[in-house]
Amino acid sequence: MKKRLISLLLVVCMVLSLAACKKSGKDDGTTKEASTITGESFATYDYFNKLMGRTENVSGSTLYKYADFITLGEYKGVDAKVDFSIKVVKDEDFESSLKSILEKYGETNQITSGTTKDGDKINLDFSGLLDGVAFDNGTATDYTYTIGGSFIEDLDRGLIGLTVGKEYSIPCKFPDDYSTDASLAGKDVVFNVKVNYIEETIIPELTDELAKKIAEDNSLTDEFATVEGLKTYLKKSLEDSALASFKEAKFNAAWENVLANCKFDGKPQVDYDSAYNSMVANAKNTYASYESLGIEWESFLKMYSFESQEDFEKYCADSALNYVQTKLAMMAIADKEGLTVSEEEYKECSQYYVDYYKYDNLDALLADLGESKDAFIEERYYEVIYEKVYNIVLDSCKEIDTPSETEKTE
Repeated sequence: MKKRLISLLLVVCMVLSLAACKKSGKDDGTTKEASTITGESFATYDYFNKLMGRTENVSGSTLYKYADFITLGEYKGVDAKVDFSIKVVKDEDFESSLKSILEKYGETNQITSGTTKDGDKINLDFSGLLDGVAFDNGTATDYTYTIGGSFIEDLDRGLIGLTVGKEYSIPCKFPDDYSTDASLAGKDVVFNVKVNYIEETIIPELTDELAKKIAEDNSLTDEFATVEGLKTYLKKSLEDSALASFKEAKFNAAWENVLANCKFDGKPQVDYDSAYNSMVANAKNTYASYESLGIEWESFLKMYSFESQEDFEKYCADSALNYVQTKLAMMAIADKEGLTVSEEEYKECSQYYVDYYKYDNLDALLADLGESKDAFIEERYYEVIYEKVYNIVLDSCKEIDTPSETEKTE
């Protein structure tokens, strides 16, 4: 759950904020001075100067020698314990995905009679009362909800077996650890509820005619515009996605051992601070929408499994340290392997950002970045190097099938 809140991308940074790297992150007590200091806007490394053919350090940056912080260990042939079942697409996965597609083309009926059951998608009005008084964010009308969803358990289970159109009072107790609104934690309340109707989706049969429409709507070629063609496309897509997930899990397992084999001596403080501050800013930006609902910061943290501010800060510190150690190891491997980045590779990598931010060309993007331009260019070189080191580690590691606990019990 914590990883849902903070996504510290090891490669793809938010390019339009690269200049905002203030020196205020957490320290683990072992920090080395920069070999050359020309500013504190962002960190750069001697490796990139060599890689990019720079003869002068970037103005406004802090220059580090990566070798001051790392002694590279073994990185080829390391163990990678991973669940092989990740790359298997089960029949039920295929059927579930096909059903999801067909549901979008189905007809939805409003059932205004009968009783509700688990899994039903319903439309309801509800009002939550604490000591007879409606509490904040506990009232809604014309609300769509699928039973078995995210309501507190007492309310969710209380929605089963209700007659459509009839009003009910459902006694509930909020969980003791309820964090969305700490004032309700452990409290006994009553929800007055009326189910207006049950939504029933009639899933259509997949025919060649429907397959053709689905293919057109998704810009697929005529090859996939039949029942068999669409099923082939879907199966291949699921297999590609499963294989990508497997490769990512395999690399992560191998990379954990690569880092364990390295010896680290301190850290490049400016780069660490930048990563730490970016994560905190990311969390604060996410919190803004919750704050507008009256949710306090401490409750917000608990929603994402952080027990306290200290727990949150430790997670940010650990993640930032992992970020800089990964970057150091990536540079060390790339340097040892003699990897290079061509102008074509740099431009191809940069094109993603040109397209994403809707610029006419790379020059226009760089012009808007201003003083952040050099940091952006270096990040793209790092992105290309990262991918090459990724493949070296991935292709050479030793796969060890390690089924998950869920897989073991099936």
